[in-house]
Amino acid sequence: MKAKSKSIEKKYAEHRRDFLAGNNKKLDRRSFLKVSTAALGAAAASGVDFCQSFQSVSVARAAASSDVGARFRFAYISDSHLYDKKTNDRFARALLRAVEDINNLDPQPDFVFYGGDLAQLGRARELDLGAQILESVKAPLKMMVGEHDWYLDMGRKWRELFGEPTYSWDHKGIHMVTLNSVVERDFWTARGMTAEERMMTVAGLDNGVQSPFSVG
Repeated sequence: MKAKSKSIEKKYAEHRRDFLAGNNKKLDRRSFLKVSTAALGAAAASGVDFCQSFQSVSVARAAASSDVGARFRFAYISDSHLYDKKTNDRFARALLRAVEDINNLDPQPDFVFYGGDLAQLGRARELDLGAQILESVKAPLKMMVGEHDWYLDMGRKWRELFGEPTYSWDHKGIHMVTLNSVVERDFWTARGMTAEERMMTVAGLDNGVQSPFSVG
């Protein structure tokens, strides 16, 4: 007997329950964003007024170095999914607001981390627009690539703008590592896909054609 598939609503409810119970390891990035957005919406509905487009979270402090106990702050932005401004400027305006909010922080964060999917379809004009907006960030900027940034030209434009997708750096006794977490097996060559078809397939997700993402 075929197992009954879960509805989207049931899957979402389970993800949210796991998140609130502290079982974060079960959540992928997309699920985390869903439950985070839901939590923000619930807080707003209860009358909490947020003056910025993000909230601060205490994450870590150095464990063993000359900077033992040194606190630091960083800001995180992700998933802007920019189109070129002629197509839709709503997402560009949202990113501009996030940058403005970060630049108005006092004290400033030690660095700003961008978590991927700057572009929607990996087009040069989308990535150029994102890079132009992010140039105004006052704090040092660290970039992580997303699948929407990569699979049109396999990272050529990303590397031109931001360098290699895998790199590391040290900050106040903590070694930070940024990885390309959207590596896929080649599903496009045997199917004779164009670059645009490959990008649209990856952007669609959950289509039965792609492999699970891996880290490279």
